[in-house]
Amino acid sequence: MSVAKRKYVEIELNAQAMEIAWNPNNKKEESESKVWFQKAQAELRNMIDQDGKEVAHFIDVKNTGMFVIKEISLTDEDKTAIRILNEEGDETRYWKASDPDQVKEAEKIFTEYLVKGWKAYAVKADGSKGRRIRKFDATKEEIVFHEGAAMKLKEFAKTFKKTEMIPATRPG
Repeated sequence: MSVAKRKYVEIELNAQAMEIAWNPNNKKEESESKVWFQKAQAELRNMIDQDGKEVAHFIDVKNTGMFVIKEISLTDEDKTAIRILNEEGDETRYWKASDPDQVKEAEKIFTEYLVKGWKAYAVKADGSKGRRIRKFDATKEEIVFHEGAAMKLKEFAKTFKKTEMIPATRPG
């Protein structure tokens, strides 16, 4: 796996497990991999080496040419998530309930989707869709958004407005 050529500030980790691999003889690739490692550390992500052992320092994997940034799980009481389910797939955004800036950003995302006509649901402990929620609650472990019927109706209305009406014709 080739490591993306980006500066530290531009790197964004996703919530899934990410394998970072490089050629140990290539100093540039090694340097870029170290940046990924540092970013993962800054986000308090767990990392493992190729044998599955926890890694705390880049020097421990420097010569192996590979490490894995483990996926984010919601086992930490302070982690919460918004899942956005649409035709393109499942997008998940995480935040820490104890971080006011992250909570403010999550509330902004929540409000944006409600205004667009999406429906929000709390997720039950068993993972199934719970009751519909209309107000942001930072203490919910997980919130799921579905495109509402209003969204599909709006898209239909846009399509219908573009349709030209042709007068009926009768033979003869």
